[in-house]
Amino acid sequence: MAVSNLNTIVVSNSVNGESDNFSTTVNHVTNNMTKVKFTLADADTTGTVNTFATRSGLKYIGVQCETAHSNISFKNGSNVIINFGAFSAGQVKHAVEGLTLDFALPSSGSDITSVVATKTETDTGSAGEINIEMYFNS
Repeated sequence: MAVSNLNTIVVSNSVNGESDNFSTTVNHVTNNMTKVKFTLADADTTGTVNTFATRSGLKYIGVQCETAHSNISFKNGSNVIINFGAFSAGQVKHAVEGLTLDFALPSSGSDITSVVATKTETDTGSAGEINIEMYFNS
């Protein structure tokens, strides 16, 4: 059986169960995926997780948070590559190359080496999982 590196990414979003939904399908020829899944402890307000995606071939980022966050950003050192901003509990945000969804991916820039998540003041004291998927073709 032949192995193909053509993946179909189906992007869909529902904001807190409300009716403003969208759904689209984008085909990307890609051969790399990075998944990051982590939980900030109850007492933690900020967490940094090392990851990697080449910016030159970055095609898609999807982020889902169980608890509210005041900011989630993708960085290279102290430089912010993509700022996803605030998340409400359960919210999903997407950035896809060539499409305007929640965010547009920058056309150029440094590679992504870490993800920094900051909880909102009202959600400190509660743990919540953060799920991130990044697809890239380097």
